[in-house]
Amino acid sequence: MSAVGSPHEDTGDVDREIRLEKMKRELEELSSESVISGSLGDVSPELEEIFLERVCEFEKAELDTNFNRLVQRGVEMGPPAELDIPTCTQNSRKCCRRSGRCVVFYMTQIT
Repeated sequence: MSAVGSPHEDTGDVDREIRLEKMKRELEELSSESVISGSLGDVSPELEEIFLERVCEFEKAELDTNFNRLVQRGVEMGPPAELDIPTCTQNSRKCCRRSGRCVVFYMTQIT
């Protein structure tokens, strides 16, 4: 006989559904709003669980600024009045390189 509908499969699915609901409630608490979730097409419960775990991690992450990230990575930000052209140029280049490492990119609009 086949094991279709075996209790072990149902238990795993039930456990996953419980974890999904807990994560949705946690997201509601973090956002102080109701969570609306859905998918485009067929999405496996495993994929939904991974997605919600990452959303929870993102929502719980500490907020920071790009300025602070650059300072933490060794970019010295002196008072603007004390910056000469070579130092400003050097800092600009360093900021661009270190921003790229932080996955922060700047765009300019060409008119």
